[in-house]
Amino acid sequence: MGNILVVDDILFWREVIGDLLRQHSHAVTMAADSTDALAILKGRGADLVVLDVEMAHAGGLSLLEQIRREAKWKDLPVIILTGDVYKEHVLLAKKLGAVDYLLKSRFSPPELLERIQRRLESLPPSAPVAQVRVPEPQKSSSDTISAGPAAANASPDAMPELLTREKTLARAAHAMAGRTLAGVVAEVIASANSPKMNLSDLTALVARDGMLSARVLHAAKSAANISAHGISTLSDAVRVVGCRTVGNIAAAIGIFDAMPQPEADGFSPVRTWQHSLVVAKLCERLAPANLKPSAYLAGLCHELGLILFRTHFGPEYRQVLEAQKATGQPLHRVEIQILGATHGEVSEEILKSLGLPEHISRPINLFHHAARTNAPPTDPLAKVLRMADAYASGILLASSEDVTVSAFTQAECRDTTGRLNPLRPNDAELRQEIRSLTLAYARVSPDEHRAASAPLFPREPAKLLVVRDPELSAFDPITAALESIAQVTVAAQLPTAEELGDFQGLVVIARTGTPISEVQGVVASSPAGALPVLFLTGKKNPRPVITPAHISVQQWPIPIADLSKFAAGAQLPRYGASKAA
Repeated sequence: MGNILVVDDILFWREVIGDLLRQHSHAVTMAADSTDALAILKGRGADLVVLDVEMAHAGGLSLLEQIRREAKWKDLPVIILTGDVYKEHVLLAKKLGAVDYLLKSRFSPPELLERIQRRLESLPPSAPVAQVRVPEPQKSSSDTISAGPAAANASPDAMPELLTREKTLARAAHAMAGRTLAGVVAEVIASANSPKMNLSDLTALVARDGMLSARVLHAAKSAANISAHGISTLSDAVRVVGCRTVGNIAAAIGIFDAMPQPEADGFSPVRTWQHSLVVAKLCERLAPANLKPSAYLAGLCHELGLILFRTHFGPEYRQVLEAQKATGQPLHRVEIQILGATHGEVSEEILKSLGLPEHISRPINLFHHAARTNAPPTDPLAKVLRMADAYASGILLASSEDVTVSAFTQAECRDTTGRLNPLRPNDAELRQEIRSLTLAYARVSPDEHRAASAPLFPREPAKLLVVRDPELSAFDPITAALESIAQVTVAAQLPTAEELGDFQGLVVIARTGTPISEVQGVVASSPAGALPVLFLTGKKNPRPVITPAHISVQQWPIPIADLSKFAAGAQLPRYGASKAA
């Protein structure tokens, strides 16, 4: 049996592969990044390495290149097991001496074991296979998650089928049984499209419910961001923040109250409520004038199914998220496989249960249908919803760390909003406002609020240059995400090699645009050494080229987690730079 080093920055995959190898009497050591992997090789050695290409910091290909520079490791067998499907990376891995290349999306334990055994048997006598079990480094508490049943079913074809569609929808209906909108709230929502609603009528309507009136007054103060002396009555609130805002507040409180409280084993819904609130505000901001009365509520209610999944399907939904992260499959496909229905389909049932009107429910249903079919929505408000949802994730007000972001062309923005470059909000101020409103609406505990106020990703000190295709809109979720996690300078064209000296990383966002060869040329001639580059494109490159290890080419949508990893890795010493640099 062999002494095998498993290198992967995802704990789930380290545990799955490590457990598999130990079951077949192999000694296993693990590393989460290139630094740990090199330290293990230098200290303990290994007979074979199982390596992921898609890793933070220097990346798997860069690690493989460093391994091959050492004479003692030039023949060390390296098997690539990764989710990376780019042909150029396959070719580069083979050029660097990888003996096999397996995709996680087609993960087969027997095949991996067979290939490992074949390589171990081919080792020369001068390099005997280790027989001693090498202890693993201890895991920190932050490096521990439960792999659960999904760990044994990492292949998309082998994911557990926990519930049927019928059982999932029945459980959702049971959770929503008797949950209705308060009479006043239903009237406020019904009047959303009415041009006849005025200050006095709305004040009188909300005042009919004393508890709702008090909470609207409290939330209006947060929305107005003024002292308690600025608003003292409901009439003051309507006068200061306006009829529409007070109506939105009343509707939001009613929607929050209508959803059942989380079960003991459920997730806290606070982050999803934050996401829904910011989407609501962005929808109202982006929507053309004729859609504004419905836009806020559509944004607020678009993820009610996800909230119910998280609060009332806790154990099952944890397995959904683990399987989605492990396989890289779209979330809706994993939900269908494990739960029989998507959160969008559950949202549709909740909207019916609450009796929300057609002008609210229809665009939400079409938004989810478009996401399932991977086709842009055609409904005008569903288009607005799609754009607001993406931007909300970009400013890190998302339900989880696994969200992805895309860029929008100016043509898309004009078709959706009537503007080529919709005005971006002040992201920091918007995040603060949403967190304050969530506390006012949802009656969450201080601990829940503090936990949800922590950023999804740390802010890195890296200085990044972001070069954007001129055909892309400035209303860009990718750029917003990068600005949330690093120090960013935005440019419309590639810099000179000398201009790159002030930056630690380069991100190119191109619709199809700038040839990768141009980026390689600029970076290669930089006096400071080869700069880490992330090249993002909206369309798959029809003629892939082999790029150096420090240039990563990806097609959007891209996980924000990958952007965070790139920003963190950009702080490392540049590949190819001199020690003096």
